[in-house]
Amino acid sequence: TDRSFRWTGHIASGHWLNVRNLNGAVRVERSTSGDVEVTAEKSWRRGNPDDVRIEVSHIGSGDQDVLICAIWNENTTCDQDGYHSHGDRNNRENDVAVAFTVRIPSDVKLDASTVNGALDIAGAGSEVEAHTVNGRITATSTGGPVRASTTNGDIDVRMGDTGDRDLTFRTVNGSITVTVPEGINADVDMR
Repeated sequence: TDRSFRWTGHIASGHWLNVRNLNGAVRVERSTSGDVEVTAEKSWRRGNPDDVRIEVSHIGSGDQDVLICAIWNENTTCDQDGYHSHGDRNNRENDVAVAFTVRIPSDVKLDASTVNGALDIAGAGSEVEAHTVNGRITATSTGGPVRASTTNGDIDVRMGDTGDRDLTFRTVNGSITVTVPEGINADVDMR
């Protein structure tokens, strides 16, 4: 069985790529081909990598957005809001980790999340949503805006444009560093 995953496709300018992971990191780089390129490698000690499947679906208006999910359990579904379990969670022994590498054109928006793993987003040029529970987030977009949240980890965000909506950055155990364009006129609320 092939334990790696590869998907290449075109996403129209201004549309979203959504990447969902439960156990493992997501790394994002700039695409030089004009297409979105996603690879994933599985690693494990005692679990069965064949039990983890990666699904690709087209969502959103006119099916122009793309959703890629790593799924560990046959009773689990995934959509742009995250994971949903239906019935018994019988795969607690599966320690398979999936490491995603994403290459994205500068005009495609990105929504990346994982539960146990870091998000390292270096190649974005548009809007970014980045969420994890246990891991750090490093997110740089030459465009923007960028929003990020984690529970256990640091957040380091840099963006070239803050957009026109509120931006939120949250962590419980960690520090937050946000670099915004020079001359920004904003109200800041920190807790």
